Amino acid sequence: MLALPAEGCYVATVRGFTRRTLMNWKLDESYSVVLVIDELATNAVQHGGSDMILGMSLVGPHLRIELIDYNIQPLEPAEEYPDSPDEHGRGLGIVRHLTERFGMVAETGQTRVYAVIQVGATDGDNGKCAPLRAG
Repeated sequence: MLALPAEGCYVATVRGFTRRTLMNWKLDESYSVVLVIDELATNAVQHGGSDMILGMSLVGPHLRIELIDYNIQPLEPAEEYPDSPDEHGRGLGIVRHLTERFGMVAETGQTRVYAVIQVGATDGDNGKCAPLRAG
């Protein structure tokens, strides 16, 4: 678990903590995990309040990520407009694409966002792709 002020200068600290944790757990799917956590932390900085807490837990082949940010009023997820030229508002779409499950619980004083990513092989799956055949 990592608790930090919800300020932009700490997003790099969140990424570093994530990479070190994944290395300690001997996981190599760090790019997607780090990108998801980066998007969630950036969202907490932009829309949250004073602090954010990151938690990660490994359950079988799944990594559960939970990020809590403390805010004055609960936030509702914004609508996404994929064809919009605006460069903001695409982060949660990226998170949805990279995760198996994603959700948000807005309560008075805090927003709790969770995401689940498969980081290991499931039963009967060796985690490798079948060879491609020319044809």
